[in-house]
Amino acid sequence: GCCCMSKEFFRFKQFSVAHNQCAMKVGADAVLLGAWANCSHCCTALDVGTGSGVIALMLAQRTPETAQIYGLEIDHAAYLQACHNARQSPWPNRISMLHGDFLHFSEIQQSVNVPVSFDLIVSNPPYFQNHLLPPDVKRAGARHSTTLTHRQLLIGAAKLLNPGGVFCAIIPASEFAGFVQIAQTAAGLFCQQVVAVKTLLQKPVSRYLVQMGATQQGCTTTELITGGAHPTQFTPQCRELTAPFYLHL
Repeated sequence: GCCCMSKEFFRFKQFSVAHNQCAMKVGADAVLLGAWANCSHCCTALDVGTGSGVIALMLAQRTPETAQIYGLEIDHAAYLQACHNARQSPWPNRISMLHGDFLHFSEIQQSVNVPVSFDLIVSNPPYFQNHLLPPDVKRAGARHSTTLTHRQLLIGAAKLLNPGGVFCAIIPASEFAGFVQIAQTAAGLFCQQVVAVKTLLQKPVSRYLVQMGATQQGCTTTELITGGAHPTQFTPQCRELTAPFYLHL
């Protein structure tokens, strides 16, 4: 393994992420999304299902000092760990971790000082919606859409976006077509940017990075060849995207 990662924590260039209390460890998917998500006009951002808080921290690193970043986590142990990671980061005053269910987000907004809407909403959502749950139930909750379906996530995100705001996610290839269809029909969100992620040129697409918004402006599709899941295997293209974060790039 890489000396910047352990089962306990993951060290990045500007911050570290403890993730031993989280069902979902820091992985390449989260880092790709955190590095890629469009935060060019971002004053407020929300990371739905923040886990260890890694994407929220990455957004804090990428946005101006005035931007406020929020992470929402339903699992209490993961939420406490995300709070710790935010406090230990260079941006403790700009990152707020929230504990609760996205389906009841309006109640959270009323109880604490949270914006009514956001410029950017990101999510590395639970996936394998249609597969059998693994035996470890806590991991199952994080890996499977047992609590928050794609439909609920998309409808909720659409309601919370500012005019011109964007929703960015990373979705397994097998779920992508359904995700896009639900986005359009149920949430009125349209693809604006799509990146097809492959490990190698000749391999099938494994993930899609997608940016959606309420305006139909034509969709740009590009390809990202990572070279592998570990930073030591990265292609120059993937290295360039993640270099501000990974310690040894």
